[in-house]
Amino acid sequence: PERAHDFTFVRLETLKRLTGCETIATRVFDAFYAQRNSPALFPGALDALRALRGDGLRVGTLTDGNADPTRMEGLREVVDFAVSAAEAGAAKPDPRPFRLCEAKGGCAPSEMVMVGDSAKKDV
Repeated sequence: PERAHDFTFVRLETLKRLTGCETIATRVFDAFYAQRNSPALFPGALDALRALRGDGLRVGTLTDGNADPTRMEGLREVVDFAVSAAEAGAAKPDPRPFRLCEAKGGCAPSEMVMVGDSAKKDV
């Protein structure tokens, strides 16, 4: 329970239990993680992020999962900071990940915009 917010840990431990083998679990997880960090972005998404950065805005990401935009082709060039639930020590909607975004972004909450995909967790 104390690491339920750490999706890398949860996924890897689950694979170990399912396969009964740490080596297989690690291989499967590594393949999943490589794919997870190779997303197909919507057309125009990178151009929009580049335009925001060109206008002087900072771009950050916040995820409960274990995607890492600093490793993703295209995104690593436009993302100024990334926050994960594992790093923050809690998953959304706990305030800790949002506060870490504030700290890394150097902004007050009133100066930030959150674009999310879950009204329950992101609002």
